Amino acid sequence: MNTIAKFFLGIIIFSAILLNTGTATAGQYPDFKGTPDLMITQNTGLDYKIIDLRDYASDPNQNAGEMFYEIVSQTNNRLVDCYLDDKYFVTCGAPKKDSIGENTIKARVTNAFGLSDDDSFTVNVVEQTTETGTTCSLDRNDVIIEPGDSINVTLTIENNNKNKETFDISTYLDNDERKEIKATPAMNEVTLNAGEKTSFSITITSFKDARAGSHTVDLKCGEHEDTINVDIEDETPIDVLRVSDYYVCKEPYTQEIGIRLENNSSRTQTIELDAEHELLLPIFEFRTTTLASGESDEFALRIHTNQATANTEYTIPIFARSEKYFVERDITFRIVDCADDEFDLIVKPSEITLDRGETDYFTVKLRSNSNDGQYVRLSTESDIPTKLEEYEVFLPAHGETSQELEVKARDTDADGTHKVKVYAWNSKETEEETVKVKIRQEHDIELIIGNNNFDARVCSANHEQVYEITVKNNGDFDEEVELSLDNSFDYVQARASKETITVDAGSEKIIYVFVTPSFSAPLGNHTIYLEAETDNQNLREALNFRIVESEIMQTGAIKVTGYPTDVEVEPGKDKLLTFTIKNPTNEDIESVKITLYGLGNGVNANAISIGTLEAGQEETLRIRITAEENAKEKIYPVTLEVKGKGNVTTKNIMVKVTKEPTRKEDNNEAGGFLAGLITLGGFGPIMLGVILLIVLVAIIIMLSLLNSNKSEDLNYYNKGA
Repeated sequence: MNTIAKFFLGIIIFSAILLNTGTATAGQYPDFKGTPDLMITQNTGLDYKIIDLRDYASDPNQNAGEMFYEIVSQTNNRLVDCYLDDKYFVTCGAPKKDSIGENTIKARVTNAFGLSDDDSFTVNVVEQTTETGTTCSLDRNDVIIEPGDSINVTLTIENNNKNKETFDISTYLDNDERKEIKATPAMNEVTLNAGEKTSFSITITSFKDARAGSHTVDLKCGEHEDTINVDIEDETPIDVLRVSDYYVCKEPYTQEIGIRLENNSSRTQTIELDAEHELLLPIFEFRTTTLASGESDEFALRIHTNQATANTEYTIPIFARSEKYFVERDITFRIVDCADDEFDLIVKPSEITLDRGETDYFTVKLRSNSNDGQYVRLSTESDIPTKLEEYEVFLPAHGETSQELEVKARDTDADGTHKVKVYAWNSKETEEETVKVKIRQEHDIELIIGNNNFDARVCSANHEQVYEITVKNNGDFDEEVELSLDNSFDYVQARASKETITVDAGSEKIIYVFVTPSFSAPLGNHTIYLEAETDNQNLREALNFRIVESEIMQTGAIKVTGYPTDVEVEPGKDKLLTFTIKNPTNEDIESVKITLYGLGNGVNANAISIGTLEAGQEETLRIRITAEENAKEKIYPVTLEVKGKGNVTTKNIMVKVTKEPTRKEDNNEAGGFLAGLITLGGFGPIMLGVILLIVLVAIIIMLSLLNSNKSEDLNYYNKGA
């Protein structure tokens, strides 16, 4: 065997040893430990993600997010049942009612080599604790009133201490605000025994010449402080009007006054009505009504009279209250004797429900109260088609007549309730009855967002804002709802917990929207939009939030040692991006999170949290970036933000959405061979350098040997000559 052959045989043997060593390293067991125990208060609802198992698993050859997780066993799932959601998150349902105890859960992680490790943790359900101390709470902190109006805010005081407590109650306004409003507590001092609780009103009054604007009432209740935000608006957001005649008959016992409720605000309002009168005892036909912006509805205010009721003018105050608005309107009318009662008009039933294109019938009955026969004329009024059998009938003395009233729902008629008024009259009397036709709503999806105002939604680069949004299906069909976010701010990351949900008819589901500003985000009020689309509806709701100053952060402490500077992704596809970060300091950095800011609508990348980055630790992470089918072809300047407790580092990345990405071919066959070899052996960057160095030395020695052989041959040839 010559020298060259021996040399290459040695190289092959040495490489085989390295390959064998790399394979052995790749087959190590994962490490799974430190999963924390949980404590849940009895009779509370959970059903949200509470533990990310990736934070407690590690493997020398795999990222924690690439391993497989499962719950192996539970000791008491009847008490509280836990399960895995989205591959990694332990989620628990509501505990069994009025029960306490514990459920020990064993979880398992398995790596790509099929090797596993287990860890256990306990979910403890504990008794509800009784609060101690004193509390002062308002039923609301925001009110809207008109100039010259008043509204009551309820203050509740509770003494949970063991001793008697006295509370001094006071309100404060600055000099300018005192010219516009006043705030008057019903009591200035309250003394409560141990365990006692009381409630009373604070009356907010705006003066008649008050200017539109916002004001703040500072409240002091014992040692507690709170504020009431008062907005004075010139426009009337809610209005209540009388639509029936000014004169109301004394008999029979129950009379009805026609009322119209108007929603003049810019959003849908659920309005609660109330009326007060000690003598007439008024009640509403419908006490609570939901009206869309600009919508109105008419219904009856019923009063009670008798022979002793005086024939005079009466005024009933009506109160209309929604989430923020409160108005008071006076309904004035006069009660009179109605001597002529020649006949009664009766229409049954009071309501009919129709599908579009369907026809149904009411029964119209006339009953005579007269000793003489009489002719009575009939007519109807409605925004849907109606038809009577006869429009003039003869009513015998003390007799009755009946006929059918046909009603039909056209394909073009709107969903909801339609009123049908039936009139009967002659020279002696006029009667009127109103019935309703409800056209069934075929498709009706609603988005409900609580506390959707700038004051309630405050966030910063240190604290994200989470919206809980109810998707409600008021229609008759199951709906598949596609959700998306319209975010025009490059410095704000917004993502929804679900992109598509199915909501059954008459049910609702909750989704979450997470809003995280970057450190470069300007302060102030911002708005993004949540869009919900079905086959029949497109909804768009604003999400309002205010960005405030974040905590002072040290920049550059976390090093980004590896990241892509240019990324291409096709619409309808995704790509996995790799990032390497390092903590070069001597102290651990907690709450480390990686976020991409500046992705356009239709391009998404979820943030990644890794918990603590230990001193000197280097971590490689992967983020999946996805472009939707309708994503716009464009180059986005994206900011990579690596944030930890008290530290932040940013890098710039160019993300290009294109249908024709640049294709990068392999450099040569040798490169492909080396890549395959490295993948097979599970080598890292250090092992790659060792192999390349060996190959380079081999090439140099081979060339040297070839040179040596050529010289010997030439010399030998010359010598023979």
